[in-house]
Amino acid sequence: MNPLGFLLAFVSALYCQDCSSESCEKLYKKVTVAKFWDGMESSILHEVPLVSKIACGFHCNLLTECRMFCYKGDRCILSGAYVSPHWNASVGQADFPIGYEVCYTSWWVHNDVVATTKKYNSDQYHGKYAPELAIDGFYQINSLSLYVTLLQLNPWVTFEMKESTWVVEVRVATRADLGQFNYVTIYLGDTPVSSYSDLNGYPVFARFNGESIKGEVKAFRYGSNNGMKGKYITFSSNLSGNEIYFAIGELQIISA
Repeated sequence: MNPLGFLLAFVSALYCQDCSSESCEKLYKKVTVAKFWDGMESSILHEVPLVSKIACGFHCNLLTECRMFCYKGDRCILSGAYVSPHWNASVGQADFPIGYEVCYTSWWVHNDVVATTKKYNSDQYHGKYAPELAIDGFYQINSLSLYVTLLQLNPWVTFEMKESTWVVEVRVATRADLGQFNYVTIYLGDTPVSSYSDLNGYPVFARFNGESIKGEVKAFRYGSNNGMKGKYITFSSNLSGNEIYFAIGELQIISA
């Protein structure tokens, strides 16, 4: 980390305390459910002695790949998992959950409307990798909690928000082991999508004409500061007539 980044992280940590101060809440949000499945161990980056709660947040600030930190006894656990405050850990929980006293996540935004996005429609997908897993608020490497299509032409998925919403940005956490978020068009409108042909002439929010890096966060903003309005947000991957897989690890939809 460069000296300026180190200084900013240090100042942030000084204000973190129990992560109850306003300055810390801008960086991290308390995760109310403190029991995660045992598979979460694969997302642990480091474990350090818990000298203080301030120091635990400070260690996470120093690691670009750290998105969450937890306290457990005298240990500070730093994790790379994408965890949103709305995640319900009881869904798909394994037989041997790890109990943490409290966790704080940086994978959150005040105006993320994904928590109210419950309905979806999709092209054919793997049975274990349903679209709802892209909006459940949890993803990590080696986790089954992601959306993946079958190998096919022009795979697509659409999510229905609670109401027509002004959207300014969309963030996608790509699949950590394979990426599979390539040559994607994002559509936004008020008409339901039930097939790929429905996207002909549909309003376009953003395009990505390239191949993603494994485990990165792709951010797409609409050209206008006011954003674009719609109730249905749809993703389609198209690679010159070739059959491809399409995956989303975790999704954020940022409203205006």
